[in-house]
Amino acid sequence: MRAWIPQSRIVLRRSLSIVPRQSLPGTHNVARQSLPGPHNVVRQSLPSLACRIQLLVPCVSAAVECPRRMVGPPRSRPPRSGPPRSHYSRPSRKREGGVWIHGAGRAAVASCGMVLECRREVTKLRRGMTLVELLVVIAIIGVLIGLLLPAVHAVREAARRMQCQSNLKQLALAAHNFESAHQRFPSGGWGYQWQGFADISSPAGQPGAWPYSLLPFVEQSALYHLGSYHSDPDQRNADLHQRVGSPVPIYNCPSRRGGEPLEFKPQCQSCPRPIGVTEPLPSTVRGDYAVNAGDGAPDPQQLISWPLNFPGPDDVQEANRLARTRQWPKPPADWSGISWLARSVRMAQVTDGTSHTFLFGEKYVMRDAYHTGFDWGDNEPLYGGFNNDNHRSTHPHWPLKRDTVGEISIGSFGSAHSTGVNFAMVDGSVHHVPYEIDQQVYRWLGNRHDGQSVELPE
Repeated sequence: MRAWIPQSRIVLRRSLSIVPRQSLPGTHNVARQSLPGPHNVVRQSLPSLACRIQLLVPCVSAAVECPRRMVGPPRSRPPRSGPPRSHYSRPSRKREGGVWIHGAGRAAVASCGMVLECRREVTKLRRGMTLVELLVVIAIIGVLIGLLLPAVHAVREAARRMQCQSNLKQLALAAHNFESAHQRFPSGGWGYQWQGFADISSPAGQPGAWPYSLLPFVEQSALYHLGSYHSDPDQRNADLHQRVGSPVPIYNCPSRRGGEPLEFKPQCQSCPRPIGVTEPLPSTVRGDYAVNAGDGAPDPQQLISWPLNFPGPDDVQEANRLARTRQWPKPPADWSGISWLARSVRMAQVTDGTSHTFLFGEKYVMRDAYHTGFDWGDNEPLYGGFNNDNHRSTHPHWPLKRDTVGEISIGSFGSAHSTGVNFAMVDGSVHHVPYEIDQQVYRWLGNRHDGQSVELPE
């Protein structure tokens, strides 16, 4: 008779494919083909590799045959033909787990054990992570991110600094082309209340400062001619509103801000009302670069303000009169740079050498006022006239410094970079000047004719 095995003792892999019964060998051949010897039971665990590769088919066969042979209901055997045997030799049997099982059954048990072993090996491979392992992995990832982020920021800052240097290089080349065309560098314009106008021809020169005068030389001729002083007031107002809101990428350092229009400081009532507009400007684009006005300053009693705080003449007629009578406000004698109020120099006047004199540099802006206009050195429209938004000095009162929160220094060169400030020299070369530069050397680099041909620190 056949023994009954509780179904809970057999654990089968549901993911194994079911092999058709026709492809399975007979009852006693299962044991003979899959096990050495007809009545021996394999008691040793097979290697995991054999379970996964070599014994895949026997595992499938055993998974199908075991429940049929050992768990299913007993089938009736046809009566034996021939004379009765008085000494019937039963197949060998052995007690397994409290149940007597004959030899073929033991072979099936061994095959089912092979299924169990395969399941255990696969379970080991597919075991999930514990909470401790997950926390360790998260901690490792956090450490790696902490190590990588500074490097990523450093690479991005290096790229932005190179872009800033490229902007200064283009501005220096534009200034060279302007000097070749007009025999002098662009002037500082008439005053902070004026905007540039292409149709003004005056002995006093162009009312707009160097950012406006260089527009045709940086492929912005359309913007240069937008807005005519002698046009209809309404049309001029609309054109000026459009121009002051039009950015030119090379006028901005990417480490500080983009070229988006920015609001005016509410305390500055004249800032949004330059000459030529009939309605206040809602916003304006601003620049991050300034021309070198020299190494001078007004008398010590006025060091807290910008020298030549001059809004400009009331109209073109007054500007012409000031030019004819030579009554334009004169800069201090020690203002020895490249450009200032209604004046500029020729290339031949840079006697200290074009490679030893600043032309353009990054201007200092209070760090928390990049977009607000609360820095008095960064509150005017980009294309306006002479003011401290577009001119800076190397005087010791305005040292080279990094942008700082809550600190205004309206005459200083400076930047948002961590190590120094980018400068374009008169010869067109661009250098990164460290904040720690000697103050006297720095001052000499702002003077074009002091006889000090100093070398920039490497």
